[in-house]
Formats: sequence, structure tokens, C-alpha cells
Amino acid sequence: MKIVFVVFNLFLIVFIEAKIDFNIYEEDCITQLNVDREQMIEAFNQDFYPEDNQDFTNVLTCSWKKAEIIDKDENLDVDKLRQFLVDNFAKVQGSNYLIATLVAADALHHCEHVKGQSRGDIAVKMSNCILRKLDSYDV
Repeated sequence: MKIVFVVFNLFLIVFIEAKIDFNIYEEDCITQLNVDREQMIEAFNQDFYPEDNQDFTNVLTCSWKKAEIIDKDENLDVDKLRQFLVDNFAKVQGSNYLIATLVAADALHHCEHVKGQSRGDIAVKMSNCILRKLDSYDV
């Protein structure tokens, strides 16, 4: 019975790890910040990102900075965020560029009100707002 349980757990870990495909910036930030990779897999694997996990917030902020979505002056570059959304939505959903552009613009418009205590807090809350909006499209 213990062997079956261990095999099941290993399968589950492999399945979860395979489900998460960190981008180059996230990978760099996980290493640079020396955070628990398994914790990040769990956080990224949720329907919505944890707003109370400082390690996750730090990784997301770091990756947005590396992608220049947050610039060196700590400003959010909405155009770069829009392009990031377009590229990822088209890739994940298999949508054409026009549909991905319209969806990204609508999601950003819907989330332009998001506020937070820091750039990291805003990044997590903005991500969750966008995820909720994308979820509403039923695609």
C-alpha cells in the first residue's frame, strides 16, 4: 500500500510540474531570489495567484521587471503588458493575433482600476483581475 501511495505522489508531482511552464524570467527570478520552486509551482498552478505570499509576489515582480513590464523607475508599462498578454493568449488559446489583441485590450480596460500598496502587490492583483476577466470569456 505504501508503494502505491509513493508512486501516486511521484506521479502527481510530475503531473503538476509538467503543467507549469515557467518563462525564462520566472525561472531566473526563482533562482535569483532563492525561493522554493515547489511553492512557486503550487502558486502558479492555482486558478488565481496568491495575494498573501511574499515569495510569489517577489518572483512575479522580478519577472515583470526582467520583461520590462515594470520599468527601471517602477512604472507599469501598459503597452508591454498588453503585448505580453497578446502573445501569451494567442499561444495558449491558439487564437489568431486579432482576437488575442481584442481580448488583451478588453482585459486591460477592465482592470485599469487595480490599485495596490507596491508594484508587486499591483502585479499580483492586476494578474488576478486579468485572469478573472479571461475566465469570463468561456474560451
